[in-house]
Amino acid sequence: GKIVRYRDGNAEDFVPARAHGLWMVNGMKADAERRALWVASSAGDNLVDKVPGPGQPAGLFRFDLDTGEPEGRWLLDDADTVHFLNDLVVAPNGDVYVTHMFDKAAVYRLEAATGTFSPFYKGDADFSHPNGITLDPAGENLFVAHRGGISKISINDRERCPIELPDHALPSGIDGLYWHRSALVAVHPGAAAVRRYELSVTGERVVSASTLEADHPAFHIPTTGVLVDDSLFVMANSQFDAFEDGELWPLERLLSLIHI
Repeated sequence: GKIVRYRDGNAEDFVPARAHGLWMVNGMKADAERRALWVASSAGDNLVDKVPGPGQPAGLFRFDLDTGEPEGRWLLDDADTVHFLNDLVVAPNGDVYVTHMFDKAAVYRLEAATGTFSPFYKGDADFSHPNGITLDPAGENLFVAHRGGISKISINDRERCPIELPDHALPSGIDGLYWHRSALVAVHPGAAAVRRYELSVTGERVVSASTLEADHPAFHIPTTGVLVDDSLFVMANSQFDAFEDGELWPLERLLSLIHI
């Protein structure tokens, strides 16, 4: 339930554990232009010291990218509803889109101009457990990974179009999803792989798929990452299953899972 900053060879708490109402930290995006760090946070089952209850709150948090000071939060905490905000993307105009996985699967939007946080796409029968999310450079189309595969959602009319995938592609099990040079780069935790999916001109079909990395010794449930120019930095060992009775495993046991 905290955010760590690593710079100049040193790791330090950027936002302390459970500060400002923070729960487990899921997706994060740095908006360098506006000096904002956006965080999707949820009281999920592998949150240390989670208090059991019928519902589950979640929220979108904004912190100052330089100081870590809180600048705003938008919460979902209605009774008996299991909320889980997973990953997010920042549009060129400053709007933030975030995937909502569980009860009433959806994509939420925070409108920069008004501060309104509400469902943008409410989902349908073939759209469940949305996870990774990215935008094309023009900010016209969202690409969302979900249980059924990957879909394109138009920002203008909110229409969803499932992306056609070739037989040798991995249609589901995607966590992090990123746009790169007319392609989608996807992190597959279950397959311990990072894959690249080249898109057609319309963005509605994958024309080729290739593996960038698979079964790396450091991989233990790889999840999300960040693109910096032409390099993808991946959270290689999230160790989501390294958790017992409300506590993380001891450090020695965590390190034993990494074979590098």
